[in-house]
Amino acid sequence: MNGLRLACNLYGKTYSDIANSIGINRANISIWLKTGVIPEKRISQLKKMFPEFTYEDFFKELSEDEIIAIKKSHICRLVNEYGINRH
Repeated sequence: MNGLRLACNLYGKTYSDIANSIGINRANISIWLKTGVIPEKRISQLKKMFPEFTYEDFFKELSEDEIIAIKKSHICRLVNEYGINRH
């Protein structure tokens, strides 16, 4: 799975949501997904929105191990952010 797709799935965001958040047309995201090329400025914006992802994650196909690691990091961040007690 592509990192940008995974980010949208994890955060419950549509491509339109992402496009609106960073001030671009939704078609740009479709182009990124097809070409695997995302402008530096936009990757910086995406990294702020999706902190569990690295620069490279956004435009590559992730392995199962990478997907699991990102999901685990996401869950840990949510636990810390919302002060969820694991006991």
